[in-house]
Amino acid sequence: MTQYASPNSDVLDGAWTNAGGGQGALNSNVRKGTGDGSYIISEVAMGFDPDLCKFGLQNPDDPNSDADHIVRYRAIAAGMFGPAPDLIIALYQGSSGVRSVTNGSVSTSALTDYSFTLTTAEAASIGDYDALQLWITRGAGNMGDSMKLSEAYFECPDPSAPAAAAPATVNPEAFLMFLD
Repeated sequence: MTQYASPNSDVLDGAWTNAGGGQGALNSNVRKGTGDGSYIISEVAMGFDPDLCKFGLQNPDDPNSDADHIVRYRAIAAGMFGPAPDLIIALYQGSSGVRSVTNGSVSTSALTDYSFTLTTAEAASIGDYDALQLWITRGAGNMGDSMKLSEAYFECPDPSAPAAAAPATVNPEAFLMFLD
């Protein structure tokens, strides 16, 4: 089975806006299952600098495995005067980066599903699943560029069942008896 950790708090909104066009409560627009009808938007109006937002994630249980740790997101971009901006998705544990991926080819025609899988070493570096955050950055762009996300979340396996206790090892001691 799989457990999912959707955004459940806004840590930093940057200039990203929610589906209603306002600030705040961005996390409710990108939770797993929000689909196409709800999204957050980052647009480049007059500024050309990157735009970062950060989300706290629901607290998954430690899966006791370093396999199948995946970040998934759904995005669409628009480039007004040239190519669309990059999208940088990063998984953090507190302020320490676990993995960051730059997507330089976000679709400009339809909301598209994307994902990346952590390496075993990256997954093993997670010591506190309660401190995971998802950082989303729209890269520098041109006036009129935009980036929209409708889902972003982390998934990992359910905790493994506890291993069966190993049978007690019987080490019979040699016993020699000499009788006279």
